[in-house]
Amino acid sequence: MSLYLMVPLIVPILNFLKPLNTSRPYIYLYDVDYSFDREIYYYPVLVHSYIATILGVISMVINDTSYISLTQHACGLFAAIGYRLENLTLTINLKKNSFVKDVKVTYNKCESNNDIIYHEMILLLWKHQLTLEYIDLVESFFKIYLLIMIIMNFICMSLLGFQIIVFMNKKAELLTYIAMLIAGFIHLFVLSYPGQELMDHSADIFYKAYNMLWYRTSRRTTQLLSILLYRSFVPCTLTAGNMYVMSLQNYASVLQATLSYFTTLSSFK
Repeated sequence: MSLYLMVPLIVPILNFLKPLNTSRPYIYLYDVDYSFDREIYYYPVLVHSYIATILGVISMVINDTSYISLTQHACGLFAAIGYRLENLTLTINLKKNSFVKDVKVTYNKCESNNDIIYHEMILLLWKHQLTLEYIDLVESFFKIYLLIMIIMNFICMSLLGFQIIVFMNKKAELLTYIAMLIAGFIHLFVLSYPGQELMDHSADIFYKAYNMLWYRTSRRTTQLLSILLYRSFVPCTLTAGNMYVMSLQNYASVLQATLSYFTTLSSFK
């Protein structure tokens, strides 16, 4: 990114270090029609391009890091629930009251190990439900932003593919458009990977609940376990505007569609 921003400064630096009798053509960040002579107002146009680019990048970085951090927190919650669920029955031979340290209820000495496991299962179900509500809240925050980013990526990658075909014989412009296309794919991958991580961690709850020693628990505990199995059978997903699921499978589909579009344009050249 920094190298791309430095490209327009090459001409002023060369004019200062090695001036020519004729002026070198200016290089712009974006080929935009300002309805006036850009060469006369080259530096104001350049400053405007820098400000717009930096503000856009800062905005995307803030939103992307917040999105990734909150999604990773949800993955951590699922991992913690899965770990405690997987090791639930391993504590049968442990002493009472040493089982769960964060439960506000103090168990009586007359309670059996099955009662302790039952209360722990209630706690895990409650935490799982809170995690699902947290994911819904995260999706409500970012679904509009993700939808805007997905649409912009689709449009930009399509236009960049067309520009690559047009400027196939101009290496300088070609490298610029190829770099921008690669950046678009990387950004889409950054948005898709946390969604895939969330799907994997939420689906992992089902397998850990299924693999636990449920036959060593009481009947009421297995009834609660069946509720957890039913809810975790379908993985949690993050969507862009309730239309596009953020996953690596959809990312691969977008990549394949873009390459097909690029191949089609190449055949018409």
